[in-house]
Amino acid sequence: MLEWVFSLSCILGELYMEDEKMELSHEPVPGYRKIFFITLAAAVLYLAIILINTI
Repeated sequence: MLEWVFSLSCILGELYMEDEKMELSHEPVPGYRKIFFITLAAAVLYLAIILINTI
């Protein structure tokens, strides 16, 4: 019984692997990287202030 389940899973796995993988790509939007890093820096600064005030 276990061999039957294993062979069925191998067959299904091979059928699944035959499909090509789709890749979603896009062009980067100017300005988003800068805003991301500014927001990240503000969040890190905010958490650092909280940490300093709790010590």
